[in-house]
This record gives sequence, C-alpha cells and structure tokens, in this order.
Amino acid sequence: MRVPDRSSVFARTLQLRRRSIAVLGGLLVMGAGVSCMSTTALRHEPVAMDDAVALDVSPRVIPSSVKAHLADGSTVLFPEGVTIEEARVTGNGDRYDIRLSPVGSVSEIARDSVAALERFRTVIDGDKTIAYNALSTLFGLAAGAVVLLIAR
Repeated sequence: MRVPDRSSVFARTLQLRRRSIAVLGGLLVMGAGVSCMSTTALRHEPVAMDDAVALDVSPRVIPSSVKAHLADGSTVLFPEGVTIEEARVTGNGDRYDIRLSPVGSVSEIARDSVAALERFRTVIDGDKTIAYNALSTLFGLAAGAVVLLIAR
C-alpha cells in the first residue's frame, strides 16, 4: 500500500487554490464586461400657458407630472399630466393649501386662477451613466487582472 507524501498533497491543494482563484478572476472580468447602470435626474421646467392660445393648438396635452401654482397660494399636483384648454386646466390632481396640507381631489381648475405651471420629467443623465459604467468596468478588469496575477 502506497502512502502519499506530504509534498504531493500540498502540490494538489496549491493547484486547486490557483484554479479557484483563476475562475474567480475570470468571473470578475466577465462581470466587468456586463456591468451596466444608468443615472437618472428629475428635471422641472416651466410650462408657458399662453403657447396653446397663441399657436391655436388648444387643447394642449402634457403627459408628464405637472404642478400648478394657484393665485391663492395653493398648489395642485397632477401626477399623470394635464390638458390645457382655453378656459381651464384638466386632469386628476390633488390640491394642497398654502401650508402644503392636503385639501382634496381636483379634476379641473380655471385657467385664470393659475399663476404658474411646471412639469417634471425623469431623464437619463448620459454623462454620469457613461462615467459610472466606464469606472465600474475598469475596476472589474483591474480586480480580475490582479486576481489572475496572484493565481500564477
């Protein structure tokens, strides 16, 4: 009966560790290639209410979230957008008083009682998205390379 010596067991253990590290490094490199994230930003823009009448495009539909600031100091939020007509602004909204306490639901408001409208849109910030993806890919590649070098 043959008894394995300690050096052959050590060599096999070392070889298994190197293979495990190489597999881990390969997974890191592959993960770096598929890293993807996007950065979004919330933009708010004023809505000119006179455009619809001046361009004779009444009614004007705004599909994004809209906040209406009223002349009495209250605010109406329309999360699903609004339709601006000659005499009114319509949509499913929630009204808040000057202290931002909820007052109730609103389906339309008179156009002459609106002091200002602003719309909210979520947009992808292209510069940050590219920068973050490049950094995460470079980090993953560097980590994978370091692991592969250690495995040698």
